[in-house]
Amino acid sequence: MARFTRIWRSKWLTDDAETLSEMTEKLLGAAKELDEMRLAGIELEGPVQDDYGFLVTDDPEVAERFGFLEEELEDEDD
Repeated sequence: MARFTRIWRSKWLTDDAETLSEMTEKLLGAAKELDEMRLAGIELEGPVQDDYGFLVTDDPEVAERFGFLEEELEDEDD
């Protein structure tokens, strides 16, 4: 079974904002995207650490919709 992953980082979400309104818009946009991913069945693999969140799904359509990459799994025979 294929597995798809995406790294989520929050560090630069409000970069280039010049007003508090712009910061709010950027954060709300990120929150909306995360909620859409949650509703599509995407899960967070473990806790976010040092600003890195690892998002995973096994649904190729969902992966394509949100820009996930297929994880290359090592062959068990190696």
